[in-house]
Amino acid sequence: MFKTMGMKLQSFTRSIDIYGAGITLNYKGHYRFKTTFGGIVGILVAITLIGYTTSLILNMFKRNEVLFNDSSVLRDPSTDTTEHFPAQEGFAIAIGMRDSEHSFLDEHYLKMFNLEVFQRTTVKLSNGDTNITNEKLEVTRCEDNFPYQNKTILKNFKIDKYVCVKPTNYVISGNWYTDVLKNLRITIEKCTTSIRDDCAEEDTINSELTDYWFDIIMIDSYFNRKSFSNPIKSYLTQKYFYTLEDGMYSNTDIFLRENILNMKDDYTLLEGAKDGKFYSVAGEKTSRYKWSYHHLGRVNLYLDAETVTYERQVFTVADLLGNIGGIFSLLQSLAGIIVGMYADRVFKHSIISKLYTFDMDEVDSKSDLREPDLPCDSQKKINLKDNIYNGSYRQEFELEEDKKHDSEEDEGGEPQTPVIHKDKQCGINEEEAHSLLNTMKGKRRYGYTPLDSLYSLFCIFKKKTWCRRRYKNSQIYQKGLNRYYQDLDAANIVQNLHNLNLLMGIIFNDRQRVLSKFSSERSINNEDGYMQNSMDMILQYKCTSFEAKKEQYHEAVQDFINNLKASELSEYDKRLINQIEPGLMPIDESSSVSKVHTSKKSSDSPSPVGKNVAMVETLERINSPDHHCISPNGIKLELKDNNPESKSKSELLDDEDKISSELEDIGIKNNTQGDILDRCKKVTKGSKLKVRGSKK
Repeated sequence: MFKTMGMKLQSFTRSIDIYGAGITLNYKGHYRFKTTFGGIVGILVAITLIGYTTSLILNMFKRNEVLFNDSSVLRDPSTDTTEHFPAQEGFAIAIGMRDSEHSFLDEHYLKMFNLEVFQRTTVKLSNGDTNITNEKLEVTRCEDNFPYQNKTILKNFKIDKYVCVKPTNYVISGNWYTDVLKNLRITIEKCTTSIRDDCAEEDTINSELTDYWFDIIMIDSYFNRKSFSNPIKSYLTQKYFYTLEDGMYSNTDIFLRENILNMKDDYTLLEGAKDGKFYSVAGEKTSRYKWSYHHLGRVNLYLDAETVTYERQVFTVADLLGNIGGIFSLLQSLAGIIVGMYADRVFKHSIISKLYTFDMDEVDSKSDLREPDLPCDSQKKINLKDNIYNGSYRQEFELEEDKKHDSEEDEGGEPQTPVIHKDKQCGINEEEAHSLLNTMKGKRRYGYTPLDSLYSLFCIFKKKTWCRRRYKNSQIYQKGLNRYYQDLDAANIVQNLHNLNLLMGIIFNDRQRVLSKFSSERSINNEDGYMQNSMDMILQYKCTSFEAKKEQYHEAVQDFINNLKASELSEYDKRLINQIEPGLMPIDESSSVSKVHTSKKSSDSPSPVGKNVAMVETLERINSPDHHCISPNGIKLELKDNNPESKSKSELLDDEDKISSELEDIGIKNNTQGDILDRCKKVTKGSKLKVRGSKK
């Protein structure tokens, strides 16, 4: 139980190995099977990919593809007291009387109005009271102090008649709900004796208020998404102007919004992100109410509760590579699906056509492509199902048969399939191979053609001729595919056991030897226990079957020995022995073939008993468990070395003296072999190899 659990745990651990080496097939030394159709699709994919890449590169340099994102955040009105300096980020404000020829700093207006700018701070005390402080800021003419670059526009606005706040370090922060509120306040009031002794008459001041309006000019800004050199654009706005009236008080609250920039404008990724900030006018609120004092109006600058963040990302090299990789993966997948519909079939057709050739007559009769594998020294008829490139056959034709074959072709007859004989060396020369190829011209090697893809289409329109062709080709392909899988499985098993040359020689047939060349060489010297057990199971099955056949052979040889010792060999048996070694057994030419030989021989010829003793000794040695040569050639050599004619009389007498001891050993060996044979019967199911002419 623990061993089984250990094997399962080991198998599970091995199944999650992500570093395992792949075992693949190769075709003609290449690890990819390439077709013309796949090449055409590959060219189309390459052209599409090049065109797409070119367009992406142009868009990258021109920055046509830019990603924008803007988000807004509301500050916590109770805790956020961050100080902001809008004047340092390009914001500016100018105050004046529209269309007036005078400035608030001129002596003409100084006698009429009093303009003041304060940095106002409101602090909430712990006892509930409020502490307000006003810090007066200096004002100056806006001729050279207004931070706007376009002087022409400034001249059109008559900016020299306006006054500006000179310091740029004023602060705005908080709101009415925070403990600290800081803002900029601008106030305007009539001139009074408490301010100046030489103030103008009140009627003169009121008439001036009737002719002109109180005007505010500000520099507002925005984010230009398409500009990469100067993305923050500024412009002058003059939309805030008010009528000042005696007895009425005007209050205007202007809210400035903070805008944060995060720009990634470098497509080479060599520079980091660029940060920026600017303030824009988010809105305003105006109110008017009656006022009996000399105050005319005021303007307050507050910080808006909303903050907007702008993000810009240009198309970079990383995006280019990502898009190219994505479109390439997509095209490769689509092309792989299209080519995969044909590539697998074309590959198998190519393999089948190089390993097998088909007899169309047999295909029409639905004959099976399978045939038994014969040993090297026997005859084998090769229909065109066998590999025409295999060099392990020799064609044996007489000149008369060749002439007869040529005459049949001239008369329009069907060329006959030749009979090919394997010779003992399993070889074939170039001339015989050329003759074999010429003989096969009347048959067909199956290959995949473009017409094969149209057979089904024509068959839909009930074209019987095309339907028959499609059926024949389908038959050929399916039979060849079955044979290909059969040979490939056997080739892979033995190729993995390439160190067992004896087993390879026993199992491999000629087509499987050719197919094994397509298999990549892999070493399986794996000390893994589970894999070793699997290999042992394969070897045990193969070798058990081989040992069973070997034991059957030993049993048949033992039967022959028993018959030989009993001198019950028939003339037919003796003739068979003489085919192995001429002159080894005496044959009575006058007797019947089935008659037992009992005639006496002349004294000058060797005694038949001596010959039998020599054969018994030789066969027993061959049949011993320690002897591994069981081939007919091995028997022939053993018998030749123990020929009584080559021995002296003293050696023959010694051989006769050993008969009794040999008989006892035979019984022991038979029992041993019987036990082995019983164990092998489970594999061979009790089948025995019978030798023709032997007797029990």
